[in-house]
Amino acid sequence: MLLAEAANDTSGLVGGLIGAAGSVSFAIWYGWYVTTKTIPKLVNDFREERAMDRAERKADRDEYKSAIRTLSETLNNIPCNQPPPRTPLTPLPGGNS
Repeated sequence: MLLAEAANDTSGLVGGLIGAAGSVSFAIWYGWYVTTKTIPKLVNDFREERAMDRAERKADRDEYKSAIRTLSETLNNIPCNQPPPRTPLTPLPGGNS
């Protein structure tokens, strides 16, 4: 008798199959959407941001190189290994005035 009732009660079986098919369909659609739309967009956005960062770093680096070059040229124009000019108030080396 239970077997006959189970054979006649197909609504639970059909509902289960529809639910399973719906779940599988959603998983397939979600996998397709993520792999074809979301991930490529994220990768593209990341690459654009990295390109902007690289350009900004290059501009900063060029600015620093220019500043260092200017400082180097300025320092090279300062005479080296020469005593400072002596004024009447400058004491002589060795403490004797």
